[in-house]
Amino acid sequence: MKTINKILGFSAMALLGLFSVSCVDGNDWDVDSAYNRLFSVGDDNITVTADTTSATVEFSSVSGAEYYIIEVSEDSLYNDIALGGTSSSIVYGQDGSITSSPVVIDGLSGETKYYLRMKSYSSTTTESHWAYYKSGGTFKTLAEQLFYDLADDDVSSTSVHVTWPANAEVTHLGYKTASQEDTTMIALDAATIAAGEYTFEDLQSTTTYTFFIFNGNVKRGSFTVTTVSAAPDADFTYTIPSGTTRIDQDLMSEIVAEAQEAAGQTNVSITISLPAGEELEVCSAAETEGNYSSLSIPEGISVTFWCGSANKATLKMIKSLEIGGYHNSIGFENVILKDNNDDNPYIINQTNACTIGEVSFKSVEINDLDRSLFRLQNSNYDKTIGKLTLDDCVITNQGSGNYAFILYKDANIRGDEVEITNCTFNTMQYTFIQCAGSNGSDKITIENCTFYNSIGSGRYLVDAQDLSTEIYLTNLVLAKTYVETGAKGGRTGGSFYCTNVLQTNDFVISSNDIKADMKDDDVSSSDLFVDPENGDFTIQINKYAEFGDPRWYPADE
Repeated sequence: MKTINKILGFSAMALLGLFSVSCVDGNDWDVDSAYNRLFSVGDDNITVTADTTSATVEFSSVSGAEYYIIEVSEDSLYNDIALGGTSSSIVYGQDGSITSSPVVIDGLSGETKYYLRMKSYSSTTTESHWAYYKSGGTFKTLAEQLFYDLADDDVSSTSVHVTWPANAEVTHLGYKTASQEDTTMIALDAATIAAGEYTFEDLQSTTTYTFFIFNGNVKRGSFTVTTVSAAPDADFTYTIPSGTTRIDQDLMSEIVAEAQEAAGQTNVSITISLPAGEELEVCSAAETEGNYSSLSIPEGISVTFWCGSANKATLKMIKSLEIGGYHNSIGFENVILKDNNDDNPYIINQTNACTIGEVSFKSVEINDLDRSLFRLQNSNYDKTIGKLTLDDCVITNQGSGNYAFILYKDANIRGDEVEITNCTFNTMQYTFIQCAGSNGSDKITIENCTFYNSIGSGRYLVDAQDLSTEIYLTNLVLAKTYVETGAKGGRTGGSFYCTNVLQTNDFVISSNDIKADMKDDDVSSSDLFVDPENGDFTIQINKYAEFGDPRWYPADE
């Protein structure tokens, strides 16, 4: 009732006012022309869609406006600042060219925050008040990418060659590793800017670097790349000729004989240098083509299969590598490894007795591995591995054949230590490490690694049941289990030590919790990563920027 009264009273007063006006020939007060101005477009009626060096501005039109002026600045804008009054101001439309929405404004800097305001203008009426984008908020342009894509020969073990458009507006280059707080800056001279290319030298091998290009303080491009591994130290290096299609027993015997003669001793270490970008089969053919057996590494010989190019060679394991006997080391470095589907769903599947100081996989890529990377099996023969090492590897889609990625199966098998660092494991469908039932491993270390879509139903991240294995998990990302329910964490008679182990809310463990120390119930794998379903695990949440595999740390200055 009170509301109705007020409305009626207001209406009556309005009617009285109308009668009063009708009785007077003209106003007996002056109208201040300053109040006779155009409406503004309104803070809430401006939208901005940013690109790298431009932005599209949309706004509501104003009745009577003939044109509009837009101002952007890296500094705050407010009413007391005159048009163009900041050192970074850019003004658009003073020539009357902005007459309708939308409009594209250019000349901006990439990856930069801008304030924006605008006015409406007319030749007959005072201009409007300022309207401010997001009531004084900012928009940010997208990151530029001035760098051209790298060619295969642009990256070596100690250098990276970069290129960009000749004579571009740039002043500096920069680079840093994941462990560096500050970016190392390099001023560019006129000749280098004109050429549009530069070679970073004296870099460390097998190290992930982020490179930048700047114009003053404005970043105009960046990318991250890992340098190639340097040739492993060895008594002898044998280079496989380009065009070779198979490493068989005859070729292996030839390599070993040359190495022994050159070194003047029987037990030698050999680096086998593989041709860039080529695929070679690994097996030893029997009497008839197609009847293959395993390629055997002779007793006392240490071998590393290595490629010295960013364009990695591929080794297709037609049969598993036979590493029986005594060896100081067996390794694969900077290569792509492939199994042979049902004929050989392993990389190494060791049956015979062996004693090996270290088996290593460094900068290795494996896609679609049906069973195990490394399997020791058969209780009739003793097998001992001093250390199994994985570093800087990317493994995608393993375990469809229901075998653990690393499998020490029987009681007479001994693996002293497993160390896994700086690796990404994408879609691991079974158990990751299984040493339950073996003679065990004293220590398992997993550090600086990213796991996504891992652990099958009823399976484990690490299974060391009834063993005294000490398991150290440090700076990991555990994101999304392969199954929604039924995945298990780990078990050991020793202990789990978790330090900076991030577990997303879709990494769901049903039992045997490893007690990750940084569970985040508000963050899923899709929140954390840029595009995990397509293999982009770049971190996009700042507080977790340096968790997991360093190759996915977001680039910054």
